[in-house]
Amino acid sequence: MIGFASALAPGIARPPTPPKENPTKLADDVLEALPFNGLTNPLVDTPEESPSSSSEYFKGSSGKLRKKVGFSPWTQYYNNNMTGKEPDSNAHQRYSPPSRGSHPTKSILKLCSGNAVAPSNDTFDQNSLPAMLQSTILHLRSDLRSSRQDAYTTLLACLSAYDDIPESQDLAEKTFEITGCIRRDLTSKAGDAGALDIKLAIQALKVLTVFTVTPRLAANVSNDFWAFILEQSILSIEDSQSPKILVTHFMHLLEKQKFASKQMATDRVNRLLTALDSVTTRVKGNRVVSHRLMIYHRLLVQARSVMVSRVASWLDHLVSGMLSSMKDIRARAIGFGVDAGLHLGTTGSVSQACLELFNRASPDGKMFIEFLSSRLTEMIGLKEDGAHVPQIWSVIILFLRSRRRQLECWEHIKTWLSLIQRCFNSNDVQIKFQASMAWNRLIYAVNLDTSTSSSMAKMLRQPIVSSLERKVSDKNSKQTKEVARSSYCTLLYYAFRPNATHAQLDLYWDLYVSQVMSNCFVVSNTEVNYAFNILTALFSGTGKPKIWEEKRANMSGPVKPEDVPCLDPKWIRLRSAKILQTFDKLEDLVDWQADEDPELPVLAAWRSFTIALGNASSKEVKPSMETMTAIAHILNEIKRLLDRGSEDNSKERQARNQHKAGVVQQPDTIEKARLFVHEAMTSIGTIPFNERRVVHTSQDFFEVSETPSVRSNRDTTSQNSPLMHLISLLLKYAPEEADSGSFRGALKDMLLGALQSATSRRTQFAVLRNLARLFSPENDLSPVANTIFWQILAEAACMAIALPTQNETHNEGPQPVGHEYRDAVKILELGLQHYSTASIPLWQRLHDRIVSSLRQEVGPDAITLIMTENLSSSLYKKGATYDKFSCACALSVLSALHWPGSGHSLERAQKSLWGVIHVAFKRDSVDPFDNLYSMLDPLFKTAYESYEGSSMIDVEPLVLATSHFLRCCPDKLQARVLARLQLSLGLWIEDPEGKLAVSRLPSTKNVWLRVSDGT
Repeated sequence: MIGFASALAPGIARPPTPPKENPTKLADDVLEALPFNGLTNPLVDTPEESPSSSSEYFKGSSGKLRKKVGFSPWTQYYNNNMTGKEPDSNAHQRYSPPSRGSHPTKSILKLCSGNAVAPSNDTFDQNSLPAMLQSTILHLRSDLRSSRQDAYTTLLACLSAYDDIPESQDLAEKTFEITGCIRRDLTSKAGDAGALDIKLAIQALKVLTVFTVTPRLAANVSNDFWAFILEQSILSIEDSQSPKILVTHFMHLLEKQKFASKQMATDRVNRLLTALDSVTTRVKGNRVVSHRLMIYHRLLVQARSVMVSRVASWLDHLVSGMLSSMKDIRARAIGFGVDAGLHLGTTGSVSQACLELFNRASPDGKMFIEFLSSRLTEMIGLKEDGAHVPQIWSVIILFLRSRRRQLECWEHIKTWLSLIQRCFNSNDVQIKFQASMAWNRLIYAVNLDTSTSSSMAKMLRQPIVSSLERKVSDKNSKQTKEVARSSYCTLLYYAFRPNATHAQLDLYWDLYVSQVMSNCFVVSNTEVNYAFNILTALFSGTGKPKIWEEKRANMSGPVKPEDVPCLDPKWIRLRSAKILQTFDKLEDLVDWQADEDPELPVLAAWRSFTIALGNASSKEVKPSMETMTAIAHILNEIKRLLDRGSEDNSKERQARNQHKAGVVQQPDTIEKARLFVHEAMTSIGTIPFNERRVVHTSQDFFEVSETPSVRSNRDTTSQNSPLMHLISLLLKYAPEEADSGSFRGALKDMLLGALQSATSRRTQFAVLRNLARLFSPENDLSPVANTIFWQILAEAACMAIALPTQNETHNEGPQPVGHEYRDAVKILELGLQHYSTASIPLWQRLHDRIVSSLRQEVGPDAITLIMTENLSSSLYKKGATYDKFSCACALSVLSALHWPGSGHSLERAQKSLWGVIHVAFKRDSVDPFDNLYSMLDPLFKTAYESYEGSSMIDVEPLVLATSHFLRCCPDKLQARVLARLQLSLGLWIEDPEGKLAVSRLPSTKNVWLRVSDGT
């Protein structure tokens, strides 16, 4: 046979082979030496030989058993002619092993040549494949049994060597002939008795198994051949005379097969299940039991309906397999049981068969469920078996899902739960871990909804809560916590499934989120952050679409917070009050400086919550009652945050005053509020924050008014826009260091956010007008906070005045602009009430921009109507006493003053501002500056009275501006004007108290002389 071997594998120097015990054993070793597909174990998992069956069979066919000896892993092939005839007996005789009594002088193993190497993928080349296949086919056609057997063995080696070569056309062309030879050898007879040639059949089955598990090879096999193989497999398993080795090989093949539905006809599957049910009465061994379980597992997918109808024929074997003392059999049974429970557990007949099995009584009257519980209890105490107990427990759970609340109504549920309780209380970490996995499957099996009983719903959370609350410090504590958190996420995963009703969300939010998070995630900042990660996923997550898997609890990998499904945004909006209560409890525990990550989980959760609110209201033209209610709850949350911050600041100040060390400087509360408000306005939009529909009640609580506010003369300060309430809260809780960057930045962010939706000058000044109402004596704000707020409003007004006014499309021509300028001047008037020396440049800048815009858009007469008198009146009411700020403001007013040409020009300006003429003026000379005189007179008086010799630098510009004003006065009005100002001006001209320095007196008198000369 040397020529045959070289023809199949050219270039391979094969070492000599010792006498073989039997060809099957040798083929097994060849497969172990040639890993297939790069796997550690060969694809053809040859079953173990049974001494009780196949050995006896070999005695009858070969005459005697051969002695087992050591051997080389590489097959020795003997030369054979290519004619297919039996060689001459004197040519090359096979080496016969010595008898039991002989003693060889040297080893029976022949020496290998020095260049002998093991075959590998590098040994073969692509060009030799056709030759090898052709030679293999020739020898498979041979009438010689030994030739066929060696051909099969070499074909296995070739398939292994060529496994990674993509070109399979040559092999595909020979598949029909190879399968034809396999068909022949699976039915060929040997010996005088005409029995099946077992050795040859085994070799053929090994090759066929390789074809079965290799998709590119199996695709070339005809359906008729697969039908033949299935039939032969069933016949072999049914036959009580079939040797064990043949039965196990056929079962191994059935375990690996992927036959099409045409081959898996109902009658064939029924015959197969019948044969498998009783196979262990004919063939003994653990391998048979293991193969049977794997065949069941395969049939679960290929013939599900038959598996359902024949549940009684395999259910007992499944349970007995899970209770086996062999770990491998137990693992395979559990794997099959899990899949069977998932696929068939909702089928009524399958669940009923399980219940009947558990209620089956033994002759001594003991029910099977009692025996099962007792056996599993014993296994918990065994180190090697304990981890399988929770898995077996979960398999039974999966089978009892055919109707609603079946598990709750199961008569043995308490017994079954006590078993898993022992697993949770075990000291073995692996048992605890598997118990958590089993509990996840229970959560899946219960299928939580509103019909789930309260006791069952509470029970599902109990072991999870206990694990989360347990304070342990052993080496496995971290892993235990992670497993418990994953189980908690699994509970939320099924409680908040995407199709859950609002009633279900209400029920399980209270039971699983509100009550659990406030007790189980409060020990450390890590736990608080984990809770916020869960809330982030529940609200809207990261924005990426989520796929909800019904069988997620049975899939690999733990359930993480990001896997938890998002809640209905409309439910979030509707239940924002209770959601924010949970959020507030956790936020109070956050250490804002403990995490260096700029994206703090608390901020991510808040952003996710506000995004959900924005999604719920995205299609609203006008904010709905639900949206405004949610925003009112946001205001209440901000208020609670500021309340806590105020208390914390008081404690911190007290600690500093008492010189206590170790006070952690957290980010100030104003900054936290700024971040929260910014996220809310960004996600929801600014329109709802400008709706005047929120009321601040007497209980210091924000709620939505049923109807929008109506303009009237009545006090409506309690009903306002959310934005105004937010700014009012910030002003109320202004820190002692009110000029801090965080406080100013928070006010500015809120204001600019509100102005984003206002794109015209008219709409922006409408927003500013509403905010200006916050300057009320009732608010009792600190002077510093008022000043900062006015400065921010003034800066916004400076930018708004440059915007174009809004023209309504349904009206022709420009609209009156008086209200816009009146709002701008109102901000100047507020600056006179809440002033500081630092505000002078800003006040003057805003004044100048209003003057410039009025002069360009309406005309200089509008300055007289809308600015000069109004500002003079405010200065007078302020108390026009001498100070730097008053002098600067009065100077700006006088510098912009314009004497109207006539009453007619004032009426034109009035109509341009308001659209109508409110006051009719005289047609000749008009003096509209009554408030101006009232303001200048006390100002000059107090300036003289408080003069100390160094303040002339502040008064002189004002004196010069007054001189210019008098020079421009119409002749008919000069006497009237001087009469109004004579008392205050006379003090500076006469200097009755001699306060003016001699060096300054001439220049001052010269000013008024020029005035008198002009008049």
